Amino acid sequence: MMNVEKWYPLCWSAGLLCLLLLSGHARAQDSGKVSLFVTGDTAKHERAATWVEGIWVNIFHKRLQDAEVFLGARGDQVAVLNNAEKAFLAGKKAYEDLNPDLAFRKFRESIGLFESGASYLWDMNRVSQAWLYLGVSYLLSGKRLDAEKSFLQALIINPTADIKSVTTEADKVKVFKQVEQQIGLAPVGTLEIRTTPYASVYINGKLAGAAPVRLRLRRGKHFVMVRREGYKHWGKVVSVTGQTARFSMTLAPLNARSNWLQSGKLATQSLKPQSSLPTGVAAFGTLSQSRYVLLAKVKFLPDGKRIKIVAAAYDVVSKKQLASGGAVAGWGTEPDIVKKLGEQLLAGNSVRLGGWQTIGRRPPPPPKKGGSKAGLAVGLTIGLLVLAGGGVVLGLYLTGNLTGPQCPDTGSCVEIKLE
Repeated sequence: MMNVEKWYPLCWSAGLLCLLLLSGHARAQDSGKVSLFVTGDTAKHERAATWVEGIWVNIFHKRLQDAEVFLGARGDQVAVLNNAEKAFLAGKKAYEDLNPDLAFRKFRESIGLFESGASYLWDMNRVSQAWLYLGVSYLLSGKRLDAEKSFLQALIINPTADIKSVTTEADKVKVFKQVEQQIGLAPVGTLEIRTTPYASVYINGKLAGAAPVRLRLRRGKHFVMVRREGYKHWGKVVSVTGQTARFSMTLAPLNARSNWLQSGKLATQSLKPQSSLPTGVAAFGTLSQSRYVLLAKVKFLPDGKRIKIVAAAYDVVSKKQLASGGAVAGWGTEPDIVKKLGEQLLAGNSVRLGGWQTIGRRPPPPPKKGGSKAGLAVGLTIGLLVLAGGGVVLGLYLTGNLTGPQCPDTGSCVEIKLE
């Protein structure tokens, strides 16, 4: 793989050359990694954009190239989670080898490590399994109350947890089933989270909303992650009790976030018909080291209850747009529409979802060939982008129509197609 860092000194004085070199580096990546850039025009619209981003992060997190990896905040929690997995597997082996004391210690160790890596933990299956093993261990020691608490904790963080993944012994399954039947009656508590800037809040690996949020949760331990693209994650295991737990935080920007933001905003200017992959999109894909780029502009409609999303997906390697389109969805109430939009675009399907209908309305005319004077930059614009704090000058060549028609707030919509 190409060592990007060795090109940093040259990049200070060779903008376009660096763009080509680094684009080649991005093309060499044949993985399915995805990067997101979702934005709104005002602070109000940014909260809506955060909600959309949160939904897409939740469904694509296995494919997302975390911006932190390349922008200077790798973090050591990834290593912590790897150690948590090792401790879990060691505990499982000790359990199978009929060494209950070692198994118990290893499962406790793995839970502690998983909790330490809360900023990056999505999959609750391993953690819930560790709690199930602990519950079984308590039953073997005759500590039924502790076993019930362990089973309850497993179900709190993963409602689909199943004791049969750990044991099929009838007496232990019976205790677990009794806890499972009673969880709906378990007491609840309140968790409030406020962030600067707006950020998505995930509870036990699932999107709970865009901060500020006020949530009613089962009393017990919950994995809380706060995330916004371009910022360092915040994660913590929070014990929800009878009293309201409140958290207010300012997320720390990544080392090169201002330049990541600059390239992303440049890329979103291209969410209109183009003849080829805009260089702004290529630069953003290179910056985030991802093959696929999913871009969107979001804003509230006048009623304040719905949002409009204009979006497109690009393949940086093939230098083409995969698909484009948009959706109208109820703010905070119709996540499935937003989810489907992202899935369809990355699958290469141009779609218009929600309230955009063409029946009875005449669509706006297509843009004039060559674009408007306002949208066409003649020549070469050199943009300064700092990658991973190292400093890289990229040549950004702005072409095409940057002011063409988009879908209106209501009624009809032009099919956005860049191919």
